[in-house]
Amino acid sequence: MRYPTLSADVRAFDAAASPSSDESARRAAALDVVRDAVRAEWGPDAIVNVFGSVACGTTLPSSDVDCAVTGAEWGGDDDAGDAAAGGGVGVAAAQDARNRAMKPAMIRAARRLADRLRAMSRSGRPVSSVLAITRARVPVVRTTIRSVGVDVVFGQTNGVAAAAWTKARAEAHAELAPLARVSKAFLRGRGMGDVGDGGVGSHAVTVMLAAYLDDAKRMKTKATSGGGGGGGGGEERADEEEEEGEEDGEIVARVDGDGDGDDSDVVVDVDVGGLLVGFMRACGAVDVRSDVFTTSPPGPGPEPVGWREKPTAWMTRSELSAARADPSDASSDAAAAAAAVAEPPRLGVRDPLAPERNLAAGSHKAEAALRALGEAGEALARMGPARARLDAVVDVEAALRERPGGGDHGRKRPAGGGFDGGGGLAKSHRTSFPAPDI
Repeated sequence: MRYPTLSADVRAFDAAASPSSDESARRAAALDVVRDAVRAEWGPDAIVNVFGSVACGTTLPSSDVDCAVTGAEWGGDDDAGDAAAGGGVGVAAAQDARNRAMKPAMIRAARRLADRLRAMSRSGRPVSSVLAITRARVPVVRTTIRSVGVDVVFGQTNGVAAAAWTKARAEAHAELAPLARVSKAFLRGRGMGDVGDGGVGSHAVTVMLAAYLDDAKRMKTKATSGGGGGGGGGEERADEEEEEGEEDGEIVARVDGDGDGDDSDVVVDVDVGGLLVGFMRACGAVDVRSDVFTTSPPGPGPEPVGWREKPTAWMTRSELSAARADPSDASSDAAAAAAAVAEPPRLGVRDPLAPERNLAAGSHKAEAALRALGEAGEALARMGPARARLDAVVDVEAALRERPGGGDHGRKRPAGGGFDGGGGLAKSHRTSFPAPDI
């Protein structure tokens, strides 16, 4: 089913939420300050890499810049990582082992960078707050430069790899970035978009959308091409489907090309409003106790997509009991995992680059987030294609504003920055330095 007005709203929101030339310039200037600080401390061999939504092109106005400093000092303990990988625990466990081995070096680096940025602020550089968070699993320096929030970590390469994966998926699905922006704005507006607070993180949302789009397009391609049937028959099937009416979120496709019936003959016609409704309703139907979002990396390969059974390693003790596993067997991997996973049950989102890692492992608000998405999708469906509007489920004006003042990265857009995208970033003149680190 097509939602022309909602589709127009989604695309307008995507355009308005995309960074203006002024915002892009401010982010670039903020990164220059970080690079200058890193170079002053560690020399030219230390490299600052951008990852996260800024690198992926899925930013919201409130998005911080995430960057990772790499260099010989944070190479980690390769022996520890290789031993973990050799033990069959996978890519994620190997990275965790390296992180544990190099954490002292990461803590020292975070403190050095924080001190350098404070010194730069005293000398007149536009640094308005600095905080070294050294007790986190991965130490981070959180700073505000030219009213732009920047988070800096050390020795991490998985974020850069995830950004490359997302960009490749966005090339395969042109509608991924607009849908990701809207979904992230929806969750943030309900306090469910920050993984640090138990919400569903940005990368997890993107992987969920990619899984949904992969599955929808694969099913439509298969149905339309007819598994090798002739071109004329495919056109008849496509016409019949259109006459019968499409489901919300269904990909519309037609057969074109040489008519030999293969997938190259299928042209996918996307209705982004219908996809938003379909994705939201699909989220509402997910059972976090059994279902997992999983997708395949771009390129050839028979990787499964869509929803799959939840691995026991991602289950809580109550889930294992319901699944009739034996949580009392301390020798079993399932029991060991259950002891480490807290209630309530978590949403399962398979990391496409480290399949044993659950991207939503820390998302204890997952059930509430999925329920909210599902209810929003149902509300839009009840409005119907002619009446459904984005502002019925997303506070558009609030989503297009920067984070209100008062936090570490206190900054906001001037009033009037609605769908017309008006207004640049308001520079924060506040300078406040909290305790050296936490």
